[in-house]
Amino acid sequence: MQYELQRVQEMNKAFVPLDTVTVMDTVLDYYESHGNNAEKMMANYMMGCVHRDRGNSPVALEYYRKATEYADTTNLSEVRTLSRIYGQIAEVFNRQRAPQLELKAEREAVRLSLKAKDTTEAVYFYMYLSGPYHMMDKMDSALLISKTAAAKFMEMGRMDMFAKTLPMAMDIYLRQKKYEEAKVAIEQFESYSGWFIGDSIVSGHEFHYFYKGLYYEGIGRYDSALYYYNKLLHYPQIENLQAAYEGLTRTYKALGQPDSVMKYAFLFAETNDSVSLKSSSQEIVKMQALYDYNENQRIAAEKEKEAENLRTFLYMIIIAVCLGAYLIYKYTQWQKKKKLDEITKVNSKYTEILSQYSKSLSELNSLKGGFDKYQTDKQKEIENLKLMLSVYQSDNTSPEKWNIEQALLDSRIIHHLHQSANKAQMATSAEWNDLKDTVSEHLPDFYEKIATHKDLTDKEVLVCMLSKLRFIPSEMVVLLGSTSQRITNIRSSLNMKLFQEKGAQGLESNLRRF
Repeated sequence: MQYELQRVQEMNKAFVPLDTVTVMDTVLDYYESHGNNAEKMMANYMMGCVHRDRGNSPVALEYYRKATEYADTTNLSEVRTLSRIYGQIAEVFNRQRAPQLELKAEREAVRLSLKAKDTTEAVYFYMYLSGPYHMMDKMDSALLISKTAAAKFMEMGRMDMFAKTLPMAMDIYLRQKKYEEAKVAIEQFESYSGWFIGDSIVSGHEFHYFYKGLYYEGIGRYDSALYYYNKLLHYPQIENLQAAYEGLTRTYKALGQPDSVMKYAFLFAETNDSVSLKSSSQEIVKMQALYDYNENQRIAAEKEKEAENLRTFLYMIIIAVCLGAYLIYKYTQWQKKKKLDEITKVNSKYTEILSQYSKSLSELNSLKGGFDKYQTDKQKEIENLKLMLSVYQSDNTSPEKWNIEQALLDSRIIHHLHQSANKAQMATSAEWNDLKDTVSEHLPDFYEKIATHKDLTDKEVLVCMLSKLRFIPSEMVVLLGSTSQRITNIRSSLNMKLFQEKGAQGLESNLRRF
C-alpha cells in the first residue's frame, strides 16, 4: 500500500491527471484502518486530488477537509502538506465561483506556509489571493497583491515565478487603459516566463495573444492587433475563439471594414451563445453537486429527530434548482432572439455589400486585366510583410532600412541558424565559424572592427554579428544557450563599448551605421 500511495503522490507532483486512478479506494480503506495520522492525512489528500481531476469538486472538498483533521500542526513537514491542502481547497472554491471562501482558504495556505518556513510557497499562495479579488471586481486590491508577489519573487531571484504574476497585471492594466504599464508587463512576461520559442508560446498559455492584440488595439496599431487576434484563432478552445472574434470585430470596426465586421460579429455571436449555454449547464451541475454534497453531510451529522428538517431543506434546494433552470432557459431564449435580430441586421448589410460587389466585379471583368494589377497586389503583400517584420525589431525598422545586402540575409548559414532557433537548438562551434566566415566575406570592414576590438569578448562578438544580421533577442537566447537577461546585458555592454550609449535600446540602429 505504501508503494501505491507514493506512486499517486509522485503523479500528483508531476501534474499527471489522476482521474483514471482506481487504487485509491483500497489504499484509503487500508490506511484508515491501519495507518497513523500522517498516513491517513496523505491518503485522504490524494483521494481528494483524484476527485478533483474527475471534476467532482464537492467530494474532493470532503476528503481535503478530512485530511486537515489528521494533521499534526507541531510537525513542520505536515504543516507544509497542510498548506498545500488548503491551496487545493481554495482551488475548489475557485471552480465553484465562491471568492469569499476561496480567499479564506488561500490566506490559511499562506499562514501555514510561513509557519513551515517555506517562504517561496507562501508567496506563491499569496499571489493567488489576487484571483478572488479580481472575481469580486476589486481590481486595485488584485493589482496590489500581484505587484507585491512580483516584487517578492524578484528579491528571491525566482524570475519564473515573477512571470506568473504578470498575466493578472496585464489584464488589469489593459482594462484600465494603462498601455505603458501593460507593455512593460507583456515584455517582462515574454522575457522571463520561459514559455516562448521565438514569437510562439507553449501550449496552454495561448490566451497571451489576446492580451497582445488588446494592447496593440489600444495604442492604435491595428495591423499588429489583427496579427495576434488571428494567431489566437489557431487554438480552437471556445474561450480563445470568443476572445479572438470579439477583438477582430472591434478592430475591423475601427479600420472601417464592414464586411470583416459582419463576418466576425456573426462568429462572435455564435461562440457567445455556446459559452452562455455551457456556463448555464455548468451552473446547474454545480448547484446539483452542492445540493448532493450538503445532503450527504447533513444526513451524516444530524440526529434522527432532525431528519424532517433536512428533507424540507432539500426540497427547497430542488425547487431553487428547477426555478434557476427555468430562468436560465428563458434568459437563453431571449439572448438567442436578440442575437437573431443582430444577425438579421448584419445579413441585410451583407446583402447590400454583396450586390455592390457583384456590380463592381462585373464592371472590372469588362475591362482588360493585366500584369499591373498582379504587380500591385504583390507589392501590397510585400508591404504588409515588411510591416509585420518591423514589429519584431526593437527600433521598428523595416527590412529595406537594415542596410544589409539581401544575398547575405539569404545565405545558407543564416537560414540554418534561424531554423535552429525555431527548433530550440544551440549553434555548434562549426556553425559559429561558418557565420564568421560569411560575415567576413560580405561585411569585411564590420567584421574587422569587432573581431579585433580589444574589449569585446567572444560571446559579445557573436551577439554583435547576430544583432547586425537582425536576429531577435529570443533567437540569441537559444543559439547561445543563454538567458534573456544575459543577452540584454551583453547588448547593453556592446552599446556602451562600441557607441558609448547606455542600455540595449538603440544597438541595432547604431550597428546599421557601423
